[in-house]
Amino acid sequence: MNVCEPFIRRPVATTLLAIGLFILGIVAYHLLPVAPIPRVDFAMVSVSANLPGADPETVASSLAAPLERHLSQISGVTEITSSSTLGGTSISAQGGRCGARRAGGDQCGVERSAGEPSRAADL
Repeated sequence: MNVCEPFIRRPVATTLLAIGLFILGIVAYHLLPVAPIPRVDFAMVSVSANLPGADPETVASSLAAPLERHLSQISGVTEITSSSTLGGTSISAQGGRCGARRAGGDQCGVERSAGEPSRAADL
């Protein structure tokens, strides 16, 4: 006796069996437990600076490098990326994960530097 023979002789039963398995699969899919995806935000600081008429090498050395050095001193910064173009630069600093608001009003893992904010002349 062939394994397929009962299914060939009873096509209506085969169709009902296939439909039943399909419905059972849909019900089982909806009953699967799904863990919620945690909300993860990263602290991000973006800085843009312009030096009109300067070539990318000058912008990188006179604007981007000092800004990168200054941003790297912030505790909690894990990654700094910069892009220098004709006349300007764009720098992004990424810190630790953000979670619930902490004491002191700081929401993310990047700590604010102590002291007064720097001016462009100080860089």
